[in-house]
Formats: sequence, C-alpha cells, structure tokens
Amino acid sequence: MALILPLYTLQEAILQPHAALSEPELWENLRQGNEAALAYMHRSYYKSLFRYGLRLSQDAALSEDCIQDLFVTLWASRERINAVQSIKLYLFTSYRRLILQRKKTEQKAFTRFFYQPDVVFSSEEIVVRSEIDQETTKNLLILLNSLPKRQKEALYLRYYEDLSFTEVAQLMDVSYQSVLNHIQRALNNIRQHPNLAALLGRASFKLSS
Repeated sequence: MALILPLYTLQEAILQPHAALSEPELWENLRQGNEAALAYMHRSYYKSLFRYGLRLSQDAALSEDCIQDLFVTLWASRERINAVQSIKLYLFTSYRRLILQRKKTEQKAFTRFFYQPDVVFSSEEIVVRSEIDQETTKNLLILLNSLPKRQKEALYLRYYEDLSFTEVAQLMDVSYQSVLNHIQRALNNIRQHPNLAALLGRASFKLSS
C-alpha cells in the first residue's frame, strides 16, 4: 500500500511527458520500471476506476482499497506482464476482478450464492439541463436502476466509460453478441417510457442504439 502515496510527490514536469506517449509506449515504460509512468496511469485513471468500483460495490472504502491493491500488484508484476493496446481496458478488467473477489469473500459468510455485480447509477450519470426538475431526475434513476444487472453494467461501460462493444465484452467476460443483446434490451426497456427516454437524450448520459 505504501508504494502509491510517494508517487504523488513527483513533479508535474516529470509526469507531463508521458501524456505524449501512445498507450503501448506508456505501458512499456511501466514494464521497464519507470515510476513516473505508474504515477501517470494512477492519476489518469483513478477517478474513473473509483467511480466504477463505487457503482459495482456501493462501498467507497473497498473501492479505494482495490485501487491501491491494483497498482501495487501492477508495479510488483511489471516485469512479467504482457504488452497491451488499451491500458484502460486492462486496468478496468483487473479492477473489476478485485472488486468481485472481495465482494464474494464478504458474502460467503452470509450466503451460499455467488456475488453478482450490480451497477447502481447515480445523478452523476444523468446530469440534465437545468430546466429538468429533481423529480424527473429521480424517475430517470429509478428507470435505469430497475434494469437487469447485466444490462446496467453494459450500458454504464459502453455509454459512460466509452468502451467499445468488444471491450465491454472482454471486461464482462461475455460474448460480443451478449453485449449487443444486453444493450439492445436495455434500450428497448427505456423506450417503453417515451418521456423519460426523450429526456435521457438531452442528458449528459447519452444513449443511442
């Protein structure tokens, strides 16, 4: 855990050159033992990872712990990891696995059933124009959060985290066609409520087929 904190002390001048690197180049810097590359990844993806972890677990402390574990493990295994094309996909996939492992371990004491990830949307995902009142926002949240678990996670990753359909499939460990089906069914469910569906189109969370 102690590894991550000192990286915040690295000066901006040290971190900034990494912004010009391609993802494979940045990843190779990490594999070669460049702490600034690790720090740049941590700074670049921390907010998105934490937000995703919080949506999956509804537990801020667990989400934070898993981010720390993720980057500590990444640094410790840097010489053994393979090259990647998408750092975000690698981090999100590894982070999701950590979250699910922790939640499954916690649940074993209470139930014999496996933990199923369940994204919970918040008002951050549907920040709508100022003329939309709180009651409408509440109804939008109810609509999104009433969708089946797989549909919610696929929607979140595709439209809020901007992952491709292929990347969503890899992250969720399902087929490409399954992702298409989850998203299409979710959109069909949303379209059954024309007023709310129209408002979603005006929100910052944009859905399109």
